[in-house]
Amino acid sequence: MFDLQARSGDWDHALNTLAIARQNGHVDSAAANRRRAVLLTAEARETETFDPNKALILANEALRLAPSLVPAAELAGRLLASKGEVRAASRQLLRTWSLSPHPDLAVAYAFAKPGLSPKDRLKRVEHLAKQTPDDVEGAVAVAQAAVEAQEWQRARDALAPYLQDAPSARICTLMARIEGGSGDKGREREWLARALRAPRDRAWIADGYISDRWLPVSPVTGAVDAFEWKAPADAIGRPDETLQIEEWTGPPRDASAMRREAHPSPAPVHAPTAGDEAADRTGEATPLLDDQVIEGTAEEVAVSEAEPAKAEQTEPVPPVAETAPDEKPSDEKPLDEKTPGPTRQTQGDAEPSKEAPDGASAGVSPSVAEPAAPADGKPRAAILVPDRAPDDPGVAPEDVDETEISLERLRAAHIR
Repeated sequence: MFDLQARSGDWDHALNTLAIARQNGHVDSAAANRRRAVLLTAEARETETFDPNKALILANEALRLAPSLVPAAELAGRLLASKGEVRAASRQLLRTWSLSPHPDLAVAYAFAKPGLSPKDRLKRVEHLAKQTPDDVEGAVAVAQAAVEAQEWQRARDALAPYLQDAPSARICTLMARIEGGSGDKGREREWLARALRAPRDRAWIADGYISDRWLPVSPVTGAVDAFEWKAPADAIGRPDETLQIEEWTGPPRDASAMRREAHPSPAPVHAPTAGDEAADRTGEATPLLDDQVIEGTAEEVAVSEAEPAKAEQTEPVPPVAETAPDEKPSDEKPLDEKTPGPTRQTQGDAEPSKEAPDGASAGVSPSVAEPAAPADGKPRAAILVPDRAPDDPGVAPEDVDETEISLERLRAAHIR
């Protein structure tokens, strides 16, 4: 019954239920006093706008039961200051501050006496911070008041002990305001950048729910007095993270190795062979030989690809003389002789030649055969890729060849 009444905000009936439970021994005295103070504070906050006197009575009763309850002390201090009772308000705020420092108490104490200048408020806050010299809330309150008074050096001295380890986001923001007020725009941007990745500050947390203000009941479980002023769990022990660049300590790697690591190929690339050309024309697959795999570094491949493009622009490719299947051209070297290029075949491994329908021999691949000598007599280096693919129409010659075999090759090239 108490939980249901507290969740619905029925504070009067919840107080009566709590009194009955305490009278019957269902809850101990310490827990009952704490819960009663929380309910009285919640009721005082609701009645502050239309009945401030009743709200002040309820807040004072809550502080009598729980002197460390920050929301009750902040409310009582503001109400007392609005009535002109500065001494009573300051005394109440000092007592609760010594038990549990909080930024709301520092603000209420600084403005408890109306009509003070920013420098006078700084003196009041310094007196408040002396009550808890080892707590960060005092230093932050002094720095905040010093920034408002434009006392940049006093604000910097107040935050100096907390800048060594991992300052929180609130401290980094205050340092950015200090550096900006001093005229150092570079340091201001640096502190603002650190504030983005700095650990989070304390907040009101209940059951993993973070709120910017105190609430009497947890919105997650509905428990009374569940909110605590503490740092989030992910911010505890978290250092000030900075950008780190991983350095490569291994041996230097060439471009081809890095490319293979970034884009691994699923299967090896084979050079075009005469068997492939015949398979394109007949529709039958021809097994590839192991020694027809393209090898070499990225630089060699690039050079070999650049040479045929240059040769194609400067001079035409001489036609290959048609020979009979059992005859060998006079200018062709024996197959067992070592020839340059990574895609050579031996005589024993050479595949038997297949005669094309037009009588031309298709057994010799353009990548295997020795390139013909140009007209100028200079020897041409063996290249990896032929000057012009057999089935690539390329630039149309002067005499258009419309034979059946040429059209069939053109269709096969377009299909591929």
